[in-house]
Amino acid sequence: MPETKNTSSLVTFVETHPLPVVVSVAVGAFLLGGGAASWILFNGYIPNQLYSLQTQLNLCRQQTHAPALTTDEWPPLTQDQITAWATALRPFNVRVITVFWSQEVEAKRFFRSLQEVGRLLNCEVKAGAGQADGNVIEIQTPKSEPVGPVILNLFISVNWPASLEDIGDRGKISIFI
Repeated sequence: MPETKNTSSLVTFVETHPLPVVVSVAVGAFLLGGGAASWILFNGYIPNQLYSLQTQLNLCRQQTHAPALTTDEWPPLTQDQITAWATALRPFNVRVITVFWSQEVEAKRFFRSLQEVGRLLNCEVKAGAGQADGNVIEIQTPKSEPVGPVILNLFISVNWPASLEDIGDRGKISIFI
């Protein structure tokens, strides 16, 4: 016969529910006149749990290193890549490249390297308001624009996941990171 653990229903409740639920129940019990139960929760078990959680949080903060904070960074293009991208895009007379990225990724250095590509093309590269859904770069150009597959292949050449969508205006490229 398996060994059974004999615990009180209060301990079982506290251990099986998230802290906000337990605190809400304790406050409700206190407000409804159950002073003893709420006193036990607030002056016994809950402060110990909060101290334990705070200690664990402090340990996690000490173990976090700065490089781990930038794992979602899209690195900038190298000078050779900038030159290659400008050479590949030059025949298509791209007027504007708009780059969109969310707060969840770090893309400033990549954006600045695209601005360098734009400078070589005499093309405006600007930041837009919006972001991609998921972890694939979305490139938007009209279907009639032959530049779409070219820029898609440029992203693929640097081993970045990318997809091409038939949306946008002629002479313009939108990139969603």
